[in-house]
Amino acid sequence: MEMTNLSAEIWSMSDEMTVTALAFSVVICVLSVVVVIANAVILLVLFKSKKLRTKHFLTLGLLSINDVLLGVTSLCYESWQLSSLSSNSVKTVSSCCYHTLPLQFFLSNDLFFIAILALERTVAAFQPLFYENISSLLLPFPLIAIALCSSISITTITAIYNEGRSEKTLYCSNDDCWQESQKDVVMHLCYISVAIVVLVLNATVLFRVIQKAHSYKSRHLKNIFALKFSEQIRLLRMVSYITITLLLSQIVARSLRIMSSQSVDEQEKFFFYGLYRLLCLFCSTCNFFIYFFNSDEFRSTLKGVFCAESVVTPF
Repeated sequence: MEMTNLSAEIWSMSDEMTVTALAFSVVICVLSVVVVIANAVILLVLFKSKKLRTKHFLTLGLLSINDVLLGVTSLCYESWQLSSLSSNSVKTVSSCCYHTLPLQFFLSNDLFFIAILALERTVAAFQPLFYENISSLLLPFPLIAIALCSSISITTITAIYNEGRSEKTLYCSNDDCWQESQKDVVMHLCYISVAIVVLVLNATVLFRVIQKAHSYKSRHLKNIFALKFSEQIRLLRMVSYITITLLLSQIVARSLRIMSSQSVDEQEKFFFYGLYRLLCLFCSTCNFFIYFFNSDEFRSTLKGVFCAESVVTPF
């Protein structure tokens, strides 16, 4: 009798965990759709506005394309995960890893493209004439090529290490793909290092612009120019705060992956991996606000697109 009660209790806990996992996957699906919509709107505005098709917005445009693909991939992965969880379908670790490889590729691209943006902004802040005159073939195309090659290499290495893993699991994550957790930890520590460097670059740019603002103020510019410059500073601060929030989310997300790698419970690994992807998807949604606060042209074009669609013309 006691054995029956214990068995029923374990079964009930398992059911509760599955329901929680299903709800978690649904939340990630919803956020994936938001990421796709937000970044599709960015691409629509870029397509509509010729003024925004400049070198400054090239990397941001590629970041948006990457995030649309990330949202679609995340949605497909979560749909597969939902189907597996609802039918209690047990999978091999190898199968789980192969399903997460596209996600890993786009998530790596995300951080690398943000790093390129930070480097571009730093060059533009300290050497504006050099940045304007340098060819796109020299900056940022080589950096973009390096970022893509790095993401492809990491994904390929993960696939090689994952070959032949036959262990069974119900709760998929990406933590067992490297076989040795130490290698996974080292990789995510490298990602965290990149995010910290990008944070330092953004702080440097913000300090440089504020310093410029004080120098303009000390020269007693006319009020109209001072007001215009103050507005630019306000917008830049807002963009910097959003970027810093985005990068801190990346650091926290990668830290969660490290914690997940140290865990031995597959359910904990599943939820840590889910939290990691939630934070990364949140970062991808922030791209819209970077555009919105960074460009008057983006805001006016966005307003024009939605106003034009809502206007009813007479016969």
